[in-house]
Amino acid sequence: MVNAGYGHGWAVLGSVTATFAVVLPSFILMLLISKFLMKFKNHPVVEHVFQGLRPAVVGLLAAAALLLLTPEKLRYTGQSVAVLYQYFFFLPLPLSVAWCIR
Repeated sequence: MVNAGYGHGWAVLGSVTATFAVVLPSFILMLLISKFLMKFKNHPVVEHVFQGLRPAVVGLLAAAALLLLTPEKLRYTGQSVAVLYQYFFFLPLPLSVAWCIR
């Protein structure tokens, strides 16, 4: 859908500009943070911070998984337990996640 006053060329230019305006600040920030991290990655304080962040990340992933485990989305409770077992303990099971989705 194009406004009557503008052609398709301006629409493409506007979409490219909007995409860069959304993506570029976070990309620059990630570059700066990664440069800082590479400089101090062997520092004991940084290593301890990342060791402390690991349980928090696991907890956030578990909370997201539990929010998705509703009876409407899963057929059987046993399958949901098997999916949690497989992904949180990283053990290979002959289980496809597609079985659990209706």
